[in-house]
Amino acid sequence: MILVTGAAGFCGSRIVSLLSKEGIATRGLVRNPEKARGRLPEQGVEVVTDVAQTWSVAPTTYRA
Repeated sequence: MILVTGAAGFCGSRIVSLLSKEGIATRGLVRNPEKARGRLPEQGVEVVTDVAQTWSVAPTTYRA
């Protein structure tokens, strides 16, 4: 799984789309989940909405 920060932004949304098309599991870190829904693929992307909630990011970054 790849974590993309700024996944709903101009570059991030394109990176997530390319990864999704290649079948690569992706987690997108966004500030605004509403904005992300319109820019990110509906399948194959898990959206994390708040970097301050470390429990939502930690499973991706610290998985063994």
